[in-house]
Amino acid sequence: MAILKMKKIRLCGIAEEQDQLIRELQLLGSVEIGSPEALTEAQQTQLFRTADGGGADALSQTSAALASALETLKHYETKKGGMFSARPEKTLGELFDDDAYRAAVQTAQEALDTQDARSRNQAEKSRLTALRESFVPWRTLDLPLESNGTQHTRVLIGTVPAQTGFDALREAVYEAAGEAQIEMVSADQQSLYLLVIVYKGAYDAAASALRESGFTQTCFDGVTGTAAENIRLTDEKLAACEQEDKRLTDKLTALAGETPAIRLAADRCTQEIAKAQAADRLAHSERTFCLDGWVPCEDVGKLETLLPIRFSINAAPWAASRLPSTSMITVSTSIVPRRQVTNVPNSRAISRPRVLLRKTNARLVA
Repeated sequence: MAILKMKKIRLCGIAEEQDQLIRELQLLGSVEIGSPEALTEAQQTQLFRTADGGGADALSQTSAALASALETLKHYETKKGGMFSARPEKTLGELFDDDAYRAAVQTAQEALDTQDARSRNQAEKSRLTALRESFVPWRTLDLPLESNGTQHTRVLIGTVPAQTGFDALREAVYEAAGEAQIEMVSADQQSLYLLVIVYKGAYDAAASALRESGFTQTCFDGVTGTAAENIRLTDEKLAACEQEDKRLTDKLTALAGETPAIRLAADRCTQEIAKAQAADRLAHSERTFCLDGWVPCEDVGKLETLLPIRFSINAAPWAASRLPSTSMITVSTSIVPRRQVTNVPNSRAISRPRVLLRKTNARLVA
């Protein structure tokens, strides 16, 4: 592991310049930001406070939404990318285009909402399909499914196992309840579907005989009309679900065309998270901010070139009562290990976390 000399810095500035400064340091890619370590207790309690981390948390939620949208739209892309396809080239201006970023985040949320709507529609389609299947065995029954009898009779519909002898069952009910009408509506490999009409006075005896044969009553809660009428109504609802599914699928296919923009927004969000995490390590007052950091000795010149242009370096000692626009104070020189990192735009990185551009899907060009 290589050894790299580092300089420790303290930098204070006006709060309204904080975002601009962190962005510049991020683009420079060679400064580690940390919380000030040498503030007095009075300065910590009376002047400065640390951030609550809410900015990074909100951006993490946005990043998760963008990733979820990309995973969703992957299934609707008409043109699939190859495993070794070249990364698109983007400039920093394109990466940090605020209008494009907001539009892509909105598109990603629209894709997620559309997918949720499609999932609900598919669940409704499954429910209707199952409901239709429950009507099919009774489609020849010319009797409203909500009927439960007349003033003197009880009407039951239900099933018994397919191996049940129908004639034996009918004889058993006749013997137990006297006159009763039992008809087989339909049959399949699992069940016999029966209609039972019995006088109310003999209902208990008939129900007991039916239970001994494995009879299970069928109820259609909230359903009116015959089975055939309900099948027609369900078919109409299923057709509407098919049309809605096609509409939502077409919309998602169209939104899949925005995948490159959403992927670039995900890259931008990753940078914003890094920036917010760096900001959370700063100390703040109402109008100022303060940070400690480390910069490689070889990059001090770059930092000094950057700051005078945008922030006016003042090397005078920092005092809480009299802050310059932005001041950088070299506190000490230290030596820390350095390791090679290849997944970030700057190939060299120190072993501490730094403010730099995170890895992106696009290849950044000047």
